Amino acid sequence: MAVQTETYANVLARVEALLGDGLTTTEKARFKASLNRRARLIYKRFDAWPSFIVGKKARRVNGSSGIEHVILETDGTDTGADHIDEILKAWQNEPFADICPCPLDIYEQDDTSYLVDYDYVYDEEFALSSVLQVVSLLNVETTTPHSLKAGDKVKISGTTLETPGDPDVNGIHTVYTALTSDTFTIALDDPTFFSSRNYGITDAVLSCPRAWLSYRKRYVGNYGDGAGETATVPHEWADYLVQACYADTLRADGQTEKAAAEEVMAEGIMSEELWRQDRKLSKTDIITTVQTHGSRAYR
Repeated sequence: MAVQTETYANVLARVEALLGDGLTTTEKARFKASLNRRARLIYKRFDAWPSFIVGKKARRVNGSSGIEHVILETDGTDTGADHIDEILKAWQNEPFADICPCPLDIYEQDDTSYLVDYDYVYDEEFALSSVLQVVSLLNVETTTPHSLKAGDKVKISGTTLETPGDPDVNGIHTVYTALTSDTFTIALDDPTFFSSRNYGITDAVLSCPRAWLSYRKRYVGNYGDGAGETATVPHEWADYLVQACYADTLRADGQTEKAAAEEVMAEGIMSEELWRQDRKLSKTDIITTVQTHGSRAYR
């Protein structure tokens, strides 16, 4: 089911309707600040808002069996998109696709979650975009996403030897250093063994390891109608935001008693919404796993 949203503009219009008049430019700026403050508070009140829960998604695993919470854009900028606040569950293979594995244990350190006993699964594939050339270190020009970093593991397969007797580069390697957003130097087990050689890459593939996660996305806020701002708010927050921001606007206008009454109404709306979310969550069957010796199978 798609996550429902309501536009920031509609929330503003509903507040203006309650006021019986439009807001001035200064008042709209104050309204935006009020809405973002209230939104952050809502996020902290409940751990499973539908707009922030990702039920099943594959994420890149680094060379230390870790999953980094922050994802940068291709140009290296940080937009806050799909950052992880907390991993709820992690699986080595895609859950519910066939035989579902038991979730992996996790520990967190420095904005990275580390998977205990993770066996590298190389299932994210990218075609090599140029002739593979080895000069002491293996240079691989690929369309691989920017998120490869030094120390990450990759698997190369499908290369062919153009000169008989050249060493086979198919196998698992470690990223030595990222040269640009789409070119990487990959250290081999014995880099000094290689001199300049070319390989056929018609069917060559570079694969990256992934794990499957269920996680809560990090709150980034910044709701508004300006450039670079998020123009929609979660549907389940809209009624509360209207009433709460209406109360804030009244309070700013000196109507404290009326604002207090609207605050009570806003809290009632939020309490009812939290009850609805708890009821929905109770219907979600979170499969219980039993870890048996030498097996991660569900029993």
